[in-house]
Amino acid sequence: MYKEMSPEELALVFFDCYFKNVAKNAISNIHKAERVRDQYVQTDNGIIERVTTDQYPSDDQIIVVKELVCHIENTPLLNALQQLPNQECEALLLHFWGEQLDVDVAQYFAVSTRTIRSWRKKSLERLRGLMS
Repeated sequence: MYKEMSPEELALVFFDCYFKNVAKNAISNIHKAERVRDQYVQTDNGIIERVTTDQYPSDDQIIVVKELVCHIENTPLLNALQQLPNQECEALLLHFWGEQLDVDVAQYFAVSTRTIRSWRKKSLERLRGLMS
């Protein structure tokens, strides 16, 4: 079947398979996030009730910077980030999570790119110290 196809048709078939896998994985991740764990609790009057709780990190493990939502699952990392000065933490997150260039981050904070690089260097050093 594949031998009869032109290179363009073959590329489209492979792209179609790739895209379907990406979409399937994205949907699977959404379903995983919606899953809950059942727990049973005995109340004061002796009745056992089913309580559903979220098994995923809570909202306090989310940092929002310039419309960028950073969901941090590693609690020690979150605690270390919260100990950094706000601007340095935000600059670090914009660079690594937001994949923004130093120029863009510098414009956001109205500082030079040299300042952004300095903040990032200091922040990374502090994070290493806080997490070791």
